Amino acid sequence: MGILKKISKLNIRSLILNFYLFPLNQAVHLPLLLSKSVKLADFYRGGVQINCKKIVPAMIQIGYSDVGTIDARANCSVLQISKGGRLLFNGRTHIGAGCNISVGSEGYLSFGKNMRCTGNTSFISHAKISFEDDCLVSWNCTFMDTDFHRIIKNGMVINMPSEIVIHHNSWIGCNCIVLKGAELPSDSVLGAGSLLNKHFSEENCIYAGSPAKPIVRNIEWKE
Repeated sequence: MGILKKISKLNIRSLILNFYLFPLNQAVHLPLLLSKSVKLADFYRGGVQINCKKIVPAMIQIGYSDVGTIDARANCSVLQISKGGRLLFNGRTHIGAGCNISVGSEGYLSFGKNMRCTGNTSFISHAKISFEDDCLVSWNCTFMDTDFHRIIKNGMVINMPSEIVIHHNSWIGCNCIVLKGAELPSDSVLGAGSLLNKHFSEENCIYAGSPAKPIVRNIEWKE
């Protein structure tokens, strides 16, 4: 992105948030851009961190749209980080318009470098959700590591929150649901409309269905 286009996206709220959230040596580079359509529902100093050596302007963008099917003005985003929760960026990240990020007081959400999400997707963490590097998420997806409400059997909670891991170079198709305990291996694809709710370990596969299972093996995918 050219420097003029980056500057055109900068607004006063983004300017203030950079210096509120990050150490001075990071904030001066203005790494975070928030669209005017992003609603800050809850926020605290220290809840958002950047973990990479090279900090550049506009490396993290939330609430902007670069696809013709999503209008950033009509699709508001929500950013909520409860006190104690953590949102970590490990490099360039683009979270599109209409996306909701909610991190509970014991939640942890980590985006690897070159993370891209088209839009209208929810990331909800009360335990831990980790995306490794070079992941691509299409529109209308949900990632949720909690059921919110407890289910009790014989006096014991049987639906505790559980970690979600999306490994390196994974592509999540549109309208997918990824629930607690799910793990998608590296270099894999989750087919559109799929439900991923358990751990898989076989790489280079297309997983699809509800619930998802491997349907094609030994694949590569490219943009």
